[in-house]
Amino acid sequence: MLETDFLGISLKHLSAIGLRGEDRPQQYKYSHTIKNIFSDRSAHRQVSFIGTSRVQITIAAGEYTQAIYNDLYFGHVRITEQCKNLECLLDSDAQPAWVLVTAYYAAYFMANEISKANGKFVTNLTDLEFQGLVSTQPPSIQKTIKIDSNNPFVVAVEHGDMSGEVVLTLTKSSPKPHKMTWSNLGQITNGIEVTDERLTYLTLLKSIMLSEGSDWENPSTVRNIWNYSQSNYFGEKGNEVAKTFYSIIKSPKSTFRWARNNNLKPSVENLAASIAYVYHTLRLSHNSLIERLKIA
Repeated sequence: MLETDFLGISLKHLSAIGLRGEDRPQQYKYSHTIKNIFSDRSAHRQVSFIGTSRVQITIAAGEYTQAIYNDLYFGHVRITEQCKNLECLLDSDAQPAWVLVTAYYAAYFMANEISKANGKFVTNLTDLEFQGLVSTQPPSIQKTIKIDSNNPFVVAVEHGDMSGEVVLTLTKSSPKPHKMTWSNLGQITNGIEVTDERLTYLTLLKSIMLSEGSDWENPSTVRNIWNYSQSNYFGEKGNEVAKTFYSIIKSPKSTFRWARNNNLKPSVENLAASIAYVYHTLRLSHNSLIERLKIA
C-alpha cells in the first residue's frame, strides 16, 4: 500500500545523485558493487578520514551509479530466492517459526536494498575491506585507526560540491546491524507524506520499525524471540501464537486488511503478525523499485 511512496522518495534521491538509465550495466558484475568502492585499492576515489570513526569517499557520480545498479541487481537475486523459499515453506505447511524467520530475513534484505536506493544504509566491512580504505592514508593516520574483524558503518550518500561527484560518508555504528537497519529505514520513511488511508499503514510501519516510544517491537527483536529466546515456539506453542501471522503471510490482501485495524494492540500474536505486514509492504515496494529501474 506504500509502494508508490517508497518509490517516490527513492527516485528523488537517485535523481539527485545523477542516476541515469544509460548507467545501467550491460552485464552486472559483483566486482563492481558498492563494496568494491570501499575496498578496491585501485579504484578512482578520494578518501579522507575525519577522526577515527568517520570516513568520506569522493567518487565520480557515474562510477557510483553503476555500482548501485549492480548492488540492486544482486540484492534482487538474493531476495527473489528468499521469497521462493518462503513460498515453498508455506506450500508444505511448515512449522510457523521457520516461516516467520524466513519472512524476516527476506524483509531485512529488502529493507537494506530500499535504504541503498535512498542514500542511507548499513554495511559491514571486513578487516581486509576496511584496510583498503585505511591504506590510502599517511602512516601517521593509519596508526590511529582501529581495524576490527567486523567494522559496521552507516553510509550516507549525497551529491558532492563539484558537478559529477558523489560523496559517501561512512560513520562507525552499533555492532547490531539488524536493529540499525530497521531504525534507519524508519527514519527514511519520515520523507513520506500521506494524508489519506495510507496514513494508517505508514503510522503502523513506523511504530514497528522505530519501536521507541511505541509498544511495538523492532522486527529484529521479534526475530530474536522466535529464533533464539523461545525454543518452545518451534512446537505447539508457536503454532498457537502464530495463528494470525500464518493466516495473513499467505496473502498481501489479508495482511493489509489486518493492518487497517486502528485498534491493533501489540499482543504477542500481533507482534508475530507484524513480520507479515513488514514483509508484504517491503516486497511490494522493492518490486516497484526494481521494475521502475528495469533491473529485473
